[in-house]
Amino acid sequence: MKKDIIICPGIPKSGTTSLWKFLKLNDFSSSEKESHYLTQLYGATITDELGQLPDFMPKNTFDILFKKWGSFKLNEDYPATYAGYIKYLTQNGFVDFSQTYFFLSEKFLSQVKEELSEYNIKIILLFREPISRLLSHCHLFKRLIGSNVNVSEVFDKSLEVESLQNLYPDVKRKFENVFDDVICLSTEKLFSSDEECKRLCKFLNITNSSVDIKTIKENVNINYGYKGLEDLTEYQIDRARELLKPSVNTYDYI
Repeated sequence: MKKDIIICPGIPKSGTTSLWKFLKLNDFSSSEKESHYLTQLYGATITDELGQLPDFMPKNTFDILFKKWGSFKLNEDYPATYAGYIKYLTQNGFVDFSQTYFFLSEKFLSQVKEELSEYNIKIILLFREPISRLLSHCHLFKRLIGSNVNVSEVFDKSLEVESLQNLYPDVKRKFENVFDDVICLSTEKLFSSDEECKRLCKFLNITNSSVDIKTIKENVNINYGYKGLEDLTEYQIDRARELLKPSVNTYDYI
C-alpha cells in the first residue's frame, strides 16, 4: 500500500491553520506548517511576482508575508530536489500545508505527481466564502504592513486584482485534473457541521477523532453568509459578488 502525502494548498485566511492544528491533534505530526517547498522547487516564489503586485502594496510586502507564513528555506540538507522534498516530508509526518501551492501551474503539478508516483497524494482544498475571505486578508495586510492602511480602500484595489482571476474554479479544476484524491471543503461548513468533518475524517482515514474541530478556530474569524462585513458598504458587497461571481458560484456549489 502506498504511503499517503497530504497537501493542503490553502488561500490565506481560509482556516488552514485551524485545519492543520486539527490534524496535529489527530497524530498527523507536522512541525512546519508552511514550507513552500514545492514553490521553491518550482523556482517561482512570490518574490518573482512582486512586479505584479498592485501599486498600493509596499515592495517589501513579500518579505513581511513570508516571515508571517514561515521561514523554511531550501539548503544543503533539504535541496531543490524531489528526494529533498521526501526527506522533508519524512520529518514532518508527510503533511504539507503551503499557501503558495494554489498558484502552481497544472503542468508543474503533473510533474509533482509523476515524480512522487510511489506515494498516494491526497489534496485538501479549503474554500471560504470569497468576499469574507478577501476582506479578512485585507485586515491581515493591515496588521502586517501598518495601521495607516485603509481596509476599505485596500479591499477595492484587491478586488480589482482578484477579479482578473477565476481563482476558486481555476484552482479546483487544475488540482482535480491532476490528482486522483481531492476533497473540496467549505470552511464555514467544516467548522460548524459534523457532516463536513466526517467527510474529512473519512478522506484521511481518521476513524476515532477525540477532537471537536468546531472548537478550533485559530487565526480566522469565520463568518456565515455575508455577516461580519461592516467595513464594506452595500455597494462594495454587491460589486464584489458580481466581480467574484466565478469564485462565489464555485463556493456555493461545494
